[in-house]
This record gives sequence, C-alpha cells and structure tokens, in this order.
Amino acid sequence: MSLFIWAGAVTFAYFGLRGETRVAQTFILGVFIAIVMGGSQAISRSIFAQMIPKRKEAEFFSIYEISERGTSWLGPFLFAFVNQTKGNLRPAMFTLIFFFVVGLLILLFVNVDKAIADVKKYDATRS
Repeated sequence: MSLFIWAGAVTFAYFGLRGETRVAQTFILGVFIAIVMGGSQAISRSIFAQMIPKRKEAEFFSIYEISERGTSWLGPFLFAFVNQTKGNLRPAMFTLIFFFVVGLLILLFVNVDKAIADVKKYDATRS
C-alpha cells in the first residue's frame, strides 16, 4: 500500500500544486508523504528481518545495506538527468514513480509467507 501511496503522492505533485491553493496542496502532500516515509522503511526492514535465519543477521543485513547504499544514487541521478534534459522539474517527478513501480513489481514475485516459513523450518533443524 505504501508504494501506491508514494506513487499517488508523486502523481499529485505533478498534476497538482497549481493555482492559488498551492500552499494547502503542499501541506496535504506533506501529510501523505509523512504517513508513508517512515512506515515503508520500517516495514521493509521488518519483513526482511523475518526472512533471515537466526545467527545470520549480520550477513544478511550487510547485503541489505550494501544494496541500499550502492543504489541510492540512482534516483537522484535519474531525477537530475531528466530535469537537465527537459528543463523542468515536473517530468523529473515521474522518474520517482519508476522506482516505486519497479519495487512493487519485484515485491509481487516475493513469496513472503513461504520465505518466513522456510526460515522457521531451517532454524528448527539447526537448533
């Protein structure tokens, strides 16, 4: 749900934020972003933690952090590239939706329940 809200917020920023009610629209947009920003990060870490075998947390979270930090430049780069080529921030906003859609598509192929069950089974055999 948070990915849909993020995509909706970016879409609203693109099509909205015009006219005399821009200030009110910006506050509304800020509320929606505040609702999902911390939650989406916390939920991703929580779900990931449930899919890690006991005593393997450092290994798995190291990979998690490397992948997060190693790719954190992609969004700003693509945003800046579109802004520079188009000369406008509005089209650059849609580059953000690209990352939300890709994340959602990847997430659709992750069987979270099976992964959690497999970890529990693995931990039970290792205890």
